[in-house]
Amino acid sequence: MFSFDLLLHSPALTLSTVYVLGAVAGLVAAVVSNVPMHRLPEGSTAPFVATGLLTGSNPTDVDPTLASGLHYAAGVLAGVFYTTAEYGIETVVPSPRLYIAGTGLPLVTHLLALLVTFVFLVGFFSYVVLPRFDALRDRYERIRRAWLVVATAYVFGLALFVPGLLRLLT
Repeated sequence: MFSFDLLLHSPALTLSTVYVLGAVAGLVAAVVSNVPMHRLPEGSTAPFVATGLLTGSNPTDVDPTLASGLHYAAGVLAGVFYTTAEYGIETVVPSPRLYIAGTGLPLVTHLLALLVTFVFLVGFFSYVVLPRFDALRDRYERIRRAWLVVATAYVFGLALFVPGLLRLLT
């Protein structure tokens, strides 16, 4: 008979399981990022801008449900990006001396992967996606500041949920 107890206490996680874990942590972190997103005046602009770019429409004409769906899909993809960055950094950084308790996740690698993810999220949106809409030019700085706060909340969510999920699975 199959037991979830066997799955959750497996001593080794496969690579695909770790990527799924990153995706799930990314989804949960996207939910966390909703807090500042809905409280800042320009906080919810980023999903509309990104959706507008992908659909070829003006951000003001974007369906809110589609923008919300893209926000969560981007959260999942950013979680996978984090996992890829973590594995890449792990191949370059010397053997770690400090691990996050009960996870086998090297602390320095985790922090560097979070930093890389943060820089990518802020840089890509602020300097590749947003400038595609000249009509928003007078709001760029406010939108960038709001995105900086939202991306910080997202990465903070990843910082907590990746080790938390790892601990649950190992």
